[in-house]
Amino acid sequence: MKSNSFSSTILNTCSLLFFLSFLPVSGQDLNTLSQKNLSAIKASQISDAEIQKIKSQVESSNMGMDELKNSALERGLPSEEFELIRQRIEGQKNNNQQNSNEKLIENSVKIEAPSAKNNTEIDPLIFGSELFLQKSNFMANSNLASPYNYEIGPNDVLKIMLYGIQEFSTEQRVTKEGNITIPNIGLVKISGLTMEAAQSKIKQQMEKNIYKSLKTNESKLSVTLSNIRTIHITIIGANNSGTFNVSSLTTVFNALNIAGGPSKIGTYRNIELIRNNKLLRTIDLYHFLINGDQSDNVGLKENDVIRIPPFKDRIEMKGFVKRPGIFEIKAQETFNDILNYSGGFDDFAYQASVQVIKKNDEEFLIQDLIKNEYSSFHPEGGSTFIISKILNRFKNRIKIGGAVFRPDSYELKEGLRIKTLIEKSGGLKEDAYLYGAHLFRNKADLTKEIININLKKVLEDDQKENILLQREDSIHVTSIFDLKDKLKVSVQGEVHKPGSFMYYEGITIKDLIRLAGGTTYKANSKIEIARSLNKGGALTDKSLESKTQILNSEIDANLNVVEGFENFQLEPFDFISITKNQNFNDVEQIKLTGQIRFTGTYSLASKTERISDLIQRSGGVLPSAFLKGAYLIRNENKKNYFESDNNSAYLDSLEKIKFEGSIKSLDGYAQTNTTKKINYLALELDKILMKPGSTFDIILKDGDELVVPKINNQVKISGAVFQETIIPFENGLNIKNCISSAGGVTDKSIRGKAYVIYANGRSKQIKRFGFFRFNPVIEPGCQVVVPVLTQPKANVLVTILQYTGMIAQIGTTLLTISLLSK
Repeated sequence: MKSNSFSSTILNTCSLLFFLSFLPVSGQDLNTLSQKNLSAIKASQISDAEIQKIKSQVESSNMGMDELKNSALERGLPSEEFELIRQRIEGQKNNNQQNSNEKLIENSVKIEAPSAKNNTEIDPLIFGSELFLQKSNFMANSNLASPYNYEIGPNDVLKIMLYGIQEFSTEQRVTKEGNITIPNIGLVKISGLTMEAAQSKIKQQMEKNIYKSLKTNESKLSVTLSNIRTIHITIIGANNSGTFNVSSLTTVFNALNIAGGPSKIGTYRNIELIRNNKLLRTIDLYHFLINGDQSDNVGLKENDVIRIPPFKDRIEMKGFVKRPGIFEIKAQETFNDILNYSGGFDDFAYQASVQVIKKNDEEFLIQDLIKNEYSSFHPEGGSTFIISKILNRFKNRIKIGGAVFRPDSYELKEGLRIKTLIEKSGGLKEDAYLYGAHLFRNKADLTKEIININLKKVLEDDQKENILLQREDSIHVTSIFDLKDKLKVSVQGEVHKPGSFMYYEGITIKDLIRLAGGTTYKANSKIEIARSLNKGGALTDKSLESKTQILNSEIDANLNVVEGFENFQLEPFDFISITKNQNFNDVEQIKLTGQIRFTGTYSLASKTERISDLIQRSGGVLPSAFLKGAYLIRNENKKNYFESDNNSAYLDSLEKIKFEGSIKSLDGYAQTNTTKKINYLALELDKILMKPGSTFDIILKDGDELVVPKINNQVKISGAVFQETIIPFENGLNIKNCISSAGGVTDKSIRGKAYVIYANGRSKQIKRFGFFRFNPVIEPGCQVVVPVLTQPKANVLVTILQYTGMIAQIGTTLLTISLLSK
C-alpha cells in the first residue's frame, strides 16, 4: 500500500509540473521551471481530468500547439509522448468529452462520434437489421498483425527492428510530409506506400549505409505498425449520421456499425462509398448476409463519405417461411430470389401457390402466384406475400382399432381391402367378435355413415364384405368383452379396502376378502351374503315378492368359511357384509380447555359418562371460571379432529363469532371452514354442578370438547344503534340502559325485536303479552342486538293525508253522479 501511494505521489507531481510548464510565467518563474526534467512523463499516466485542465489552460493562454511542443521538448518530454497528449487534447476539443488514453492506444474504432442514440429506430423486421441491433458487431480489431496492403499515412507510428549480427530498434511517427527519420540513415519518405513496399524501401536505405549485414542476409529487418493513425470519415443517411474520427483500419462495415446502420428509410443494397468526390463503390449488404461475401467490406481512407440513400422498393414476407420480414428488392430479382432471402419455405408451408397483395394508386389487389411462376415473377414494391399452412388432413390415411394386435393409422394404397388392412395390423386378437365390426366412412358432405362388417366372411374372402377402403375410413373391431356386462361382487364392513371388485368365475368369499385387504381387528366371525334373486326372466308378481336372498355363515382366523359353505362360490352382484364385533370398543377421547384445573385430553371411562363426571376427574373448575359461558363443541366425525388445523382455526375465532352473531352464524363458520360437521351446544354448567345427573348434564361423546371460559364482566351492544360499544356489567342493567349507552337506536331499527345472546350461546327476545313487555335479563358476557330494518318505515302523516285525499275524491265523485242523475 505504501509503494502504491508513493508512486501515485510521484505521478501527480510530474503531471503537475507538466501542466505548469504550459502556464504563462514571469522570467524568474520560467528560469525555475526550465530546470524541471519532463523526460519521465508518460502520456498514459496522465488522467483525463489533468488533460482537461491542460486544455483549459492552453485555451486561456492563447498558446499554439507548435509553441507547446517546443516548450515541452525543451524540458525533455519525448516527442512520441507529446503526440499522444496532443491527440488527447484535440480529441477533447473536438468531441467535448473525455476519451481515455488507453482507448486511444488500443486504436478504438470510435474515437470521435456524435452522442449515441438508442437503436430503437431500427425496425427488427427489416432483413439485415440484426447487424446493427448490437453495437459489438463489425468492430475493427486492432490486435491483428500489420496488414501488408495497409497504406501508411501521417501520424502512423512504425516500429523498425533489426536483429541478427547487427541489432537496432526504433519507433518513428510518420510526419505530415510523409517522412520518418531513421537514426544514422536520415529521412525516408513512405507515406502512401503499403507496409510491404515501405519495408522494402527502408531495407534498401539501411543496407546502403552502415547496416551491410541486411544485404548478406546475416541480419533481418521487421517493420510493423506500433500505433495507427486516426482518419476522418462522414456517414450520411444512417441512424446516427455525422462525422467520425476512426482508426485507419476501419472498413465500411465497421463504419456502418458505428453509425447505427441505415435509418428506417435507408437502403441496405445501394450504399455508396464516395472518395475524392467520386463514387468509388456501390455496396450491397445482402451479398454478405446471404453468402458471407465481404468483398464490399473495403477499407476507408481520410475524408471518405458513406452515403445511404433511401430505399427504392421493399416487400414483406409473412406466414410460413423460415425468416419472415421486410426485404429490399432490385428490379431484376424474382420471387425465387426473395424466397431465398427469407430462408425458403418452412416445414409446414403450402408451396403450391402464394397469395400476393399488391396496390395501385387507389386500392389493394390480390393475386394468386402459382409455383411455376416463382422464377419469372418480378415483385413490385409495397407488395405483401402471404405463405399459408398446409391443410391439417391426410390424403391417404386409414385407421383400424379395437381387438387387433397393432391398432394404428396406415397408408391407403390403391385396391386396399379390409382383409389386407387386418393383416397389416397384425391380425385379429383372440377376443375379436367376428360378426359385427364397424366401418366408419365420410360421405361426400363429410357426414359420417356406419357400415356393419362380418369379419368371418371377410376372412373367407367374401367380396361383398371385404370391401375396398377409402380415404379416412376407420374400422373398429369389437371385443367380446365389450359386449358383456362388467360383472362385480362387493364387500363392505370391517375390511381394509371395502368396495366393488371384478367378478371372476370361481371366485370365493375368501378370495374376495383377500382382494379387500383382509379383515380388521374389529371384524366379527359371522358374515352375511346378500344375493339377488331377479337376474333375468319375465317380471312376475312372485318375483316381486322376494328380491334378495340372505345367507349367513362364519369365517375363521384364516378366512376359511365354515358351517356348510366350504365350497361356496360367489355369483355376480353378490354382496358380502363383514359385521363388527360389539365386544371390541375403540378408546373414545374428549378434550377439556379453559378455566379447569387440569386441562387436556381425557378418555371416556364408560358410554354414559357425563359432563359432571369429567369435571370431577379433572379436578374441578377454577375460581376464575365463568360457568354461565361454558359450551360444548360436538364433532360428529371425530377422525383426527384434535390434530386438525381447521379445528384450531375454528377454536381461535369461536369467541369472536359467538360475540358477533347467533348460533346459526357459528354453525355456518364451522361448516365452511372445516370438512366435518361441528355443533355448538350451550350449557348450564352452574346447574350441572349443582345437580349432577340432571337433564342439563349431557352424556359425552367421542370427539367432544368442553370449553369453560374466563369470567367476562362486559356487555356488548350492536346492531341498529348509533355507536356499537362495550360497557361493564352491573346489577340491575336492562336493555333500555344498554341501548342508551350506545347512543340510542337509528331510524332503521326494530327496537321491539331486540334480543340478547348469552355467553354460552343461548338467545332470548323481548316478549309481549297485551300491554305488558318482558325483557330478557342482562347477564355478564352477553350481547344486546337491535335488528336492522330492511324495508324503510312508512311516514304516518303522509299515509293519513293520502287516505284523506282518496276519501275526498270518492265523495266528490258520488256527489257528481247524484247531481247528474237528477
